Order: sequence, then C-alpha cells, then structure tokens
Amino acid sequence: MGTKKPTLTEEKPFTTDTSYDDLTIYLAEKSCGENQNQNAMSSYANIDRGTVNLNEALHLTGTLTTKPLVLTKELESLYDARYKTDYFPRGGKKVGKPQAPRYIRTIDNESKITIQLPQGYGIPADPENYFLEVSLVTVNRGAGHHWHVYQFQLHHTDQNVRDDNPVVMPITAENYQKGEIEIELVVIKTRKDHLRQVLSLNPFVQEPNLELTEGCKTIEDLESRYNLLCAQVAFSIVYQMSDGSFVRYPSTTVISNEIVEKKPNPTDEITCPHCSGTLSIKEQKKAQRKRPSAAPSASTKKGRGV
Repeated sequence: MGTKKPTLTEEKPFTTDTSYDDLTIYLAEKSCGENQNQNAMSSYANIDRGTVNLNEALHLTGTLTTKPLVLTKELESLYDARYKTDYFPRGGKKVGKPQAPRYIRTIDNESKITIQLPQGYGIPADPENYFLEVSLVTVNRGAGHHWHVYQFQLHHTDQNVRDDNPVVMPITAENYQKGEIEIELVVIKTRKDHLRQVLSLNPFVQEPNLELTEGCKTIEDLESRYNLLCAQVAFSIVYQMSDGSFVRYPSTTVISNEIVEKKPNPTDEITCPHCSGTLSIKEQKKAQRKRPSAAPSASTKKGRGV
C-alpha cells in the first residue's frame, strides 16, 4: 500500500468580508454516547452545525484561522496501536510497571510530529483561547472521514488519566514565537466488548452519508465498513468558547497521509481483545503440562487385560 501525501480538507476558508452576524461554522461538542447509532466513546465526536457571534468566537488575526496548518513531514505508513493493558499490564511479570509508549512516527522515524502555523499568522488578543485539535479519523473511501474508535493516550505513567479522541492542546507563547508546535501521539485500541456498543461512527466534517447511517450489526461489519485498520491524523485550530465548548476553523485543517496498524509481534504475553486481560503463553503451556491426565475407564482397563 503506497503512502499518500498529506491532504487538506475541502472547506473554503472564512473570508474577511463575510457577514458574521449569521455565520455558520462547526461546533465541536462532547458526546456522551446517548445515541447508540453514534460512536459510544466519550469524545468530540458529535459535530453539529451551529451559529455563533463573531465577537465571541472569531477573533481573526492574520492567517491563523483562515489558512491551513502545515504538517512538515509525512507519517510513517505503519503505526503501533496497543490495548491499554499492553501499557499497564494486569498480570504476568510486568504487572504494575508502565510500559514505554509506542509513538506514531514520522517518515524519518522521529517520535515528534511538527505542525507549522500558516505563513502570515498573527498572535491573537486572547491567545489562551486558541488550541490545536488533534483527531484520529478514518480514511475517506468515498463517504468522507469519520471519527475513529481508537483514542490517544494522554498520560504514559498514570493509567487513571482518561484517553480521548480528539485531544486539544494550548498554543503557547513559545509556539507563537517559533511558529510551530511539536507533539507526540500514542494510539490506544478499543476493546472488542466496547465495539459492541458502537453501531456507526460520526462524520468528521461532512454531513452523514446516507449509505452509512444504518447501524452495523456485528463488530466485523463495523471494522470492515470503516476499515478500522487504517487511519489518518487531522490537525486543526480550534477556539474555546466561554461555555467551554470548542469551535473548529475548518479551513485550518490538514490531514496526514494514510497510516496502517501494524500486526503485533508474537511475544510471551498476549492481550485478550475482549477483556484486555494479559495472558502468558509460557504459563498457559506450563499449566497444561501440570494438569493430571484422566484416569483410564473400566472398559479401557478390561481391554488392556487388567
């Protein structure tokens, strides 16, 4: 499978002569998974169209919210997606020991991904309200991008910190000074038992495709319909409203090349995809050898002349 170049979303950027009194933009809101026909994971998966006032949300400064971000390097075409218990084992010799994160890497095998602000950007009057949104999305196979069921790990030593997709990070004074943001991303796989709660995935930007609105009946159907082994990473500028919700500027979005989940290497310890429990292959084989064989039946003894 060839590596595709980073792509830009097709939305037109906001123009400076637009009438902002009735501006329709994308609102990113938290989804609690009440609707079983949507991604049941807690995320910004519920993208609705809403009207906001320019004075509250659109503080346009230079090209910061009107031009696409720049992904400086393509991503390595293969990436590691692991279950939570791969990083925080519940059994075996590594129990209680957080494992080293496996980052999405650039094509130069670097763990840090660099996002450049667009040329001509300015520092807004309220910089603390601007964030970089990072989203894991499905690959567009003709029905648009959808929010992926996998999530990003936010803390590599504390398993109690919740994973999420998407994630937002503040744009700091240093970021504005350098004109770029560096991030590291670790992907957590969704357990099979959680996938049973997901009937369909929400669109990343586009309106829901009618062909994909019918709920998936099996996990295999879900995995096949959205090709969950493949993914892309989308980067956007978002603005935090006074009520805590985020407004995405769609014209800033840049989407990475396609990345494909690696097949796990065979090891002594394996993770159950249903419960995320850790099992030791060696221990299982040892236990089988120790099991007493069944006593021969009376008919067997008679046949042997006993």
